Amino acid sequence: KLNNEFVWIISNVEGSYKGNKGIYLLCLDGNTGKELLVKKYLGKKSGKNGIGTYPNYETILISK
Repeated sequence: KLNNEFVWIISNVEGSYKGNKGIYLLCLDGNTGKELLVKKYLGKKSGKNGIGTYPNYETILISK
């Protein structure tokens, strides 16, 4: 959905989305500001074989 479209990507924003407080990653349509993707940060996950970490997100919304 995000290929060849102008989008705003806003990451690590602390706030509230539909009454749920947390830290969010947002992708917004660059022309309309419509939410295309919303993910809530849950913490860090361990990498493969316990090496390194990466962010763990819960997908809240994917626009179709």
